[in-house]
Amino acid sequence: MKYSSIITAIAITASVGSAQTIDVTSTGVGIGTATHTHLLELANLPANFAQDAVRVNTGTTINVVGFRMTCGSSGTSDIVRIANTDGSVYAGWFNLYADGTSKVQINASPGYPTYFNSGGNVGIGTATPSTKLDVNGAIFASSIGLGALNGIGEKLTVLGDYGYTSTIFQVGQDGNNAIEFRRAGGVQVGSINLTSSSTSYNTSSDGRLKTNIRDLTGSGAIIDALRPRLFDWKTGDKNTYGFVAQEVYPIFPQAVTKGDDDPDVITHQWGIDQAKMVPVLTAEVKSLRARVATLEAAPDATIGRLTARLDRIERENAALNQKVIDLESRGPRPFTHEN
Repeated sequence: MKYSSIITAIAITASVGSAQTIDVTSTGVGIGTATHTHLLELANLPANFAQDAVRVNTGTTINVVGFRMTCGSSGTSDIVRIANTDGSVYAGWFNLYADGTSKVQINASPGYPTYFNSGGNVGIGTATPSTKLDVNGAIFASSIGLGALNGIGEKLTVLGDYGYTSTIFQVGQDGNNAIEFRRAGGVQVGSINLTSSSTSYNTSSDGRLKTNIRDLTGSGAIIDALRPRLFDWKTGDKNTYGFVAQEVYPIFPQAVTKGDDDPDVITHQWGIDQAKMVPVLTAEVKSLRARVATLEAAPDATIGRLTARLDRIERENAALNQKVIDLESRGPRPFTHEN
């Protein structure tokens, strides 16, 4: 018997707070509405409705699926869509993928998806997250905490209220590289190291990374050309000692990071790594010490030479005096024509 050809619609009115309608037609079921257009539609819930609109209770039985949404062997199915009353504008949805990627998509609005894949990775702005959290775009956080380390505290803490008493950046990892800087390929080029009482800021200096090592010369010419300055920041401190990056660059470019040259709009600032001047200063200090040592040794050598000369003159003078004494002891000689 084909009852569906006989019964095309059923309308049930029940009292739940106020008159509610359950309407069953060949196109679907409407609860709270007789003008439904979907397989199941709930509408017109009364104000202050104290019950759940939909509840699935599996009781105490385990391994029971309370709600399941499946899609075909390929493609994408919307599990839940959030829309306005007439369904013309969607504010977000949950998508289930069955295209071999095994992922779930949550869209707050079109163009801003979040994905959960079968590997436990979460992607914000990317459909293919490769790590536990993969974000394509900028991130702002008022506070970030990542895993306590042996009871020391947070590895990373960022507080964003910008108050004088707040922690803007905090790292806790005594005795190790708290932060490592790596270039493309994962090669370390610097680090920040913490101990229980101090912080070291390190750049690569391993002899195993270097070749053609030789002594630095010409440090005096560099020092003489540098122009230490006294200046005021346009915003900030006054009467500050330092250098101007654009002035240092022609003299010692190794210490300068170039920026743009627009006189009105600063997009990329010029900067100086003043620590790179330390080898030049060290070479010049060593040169000065050697010259001072030479000057300090010169008077001693001069005195020695003068002393020796004086001794020789005194000996010669004594010899002359002795000759005079000898001549005087002989008495005067009579004058003769031969004289």
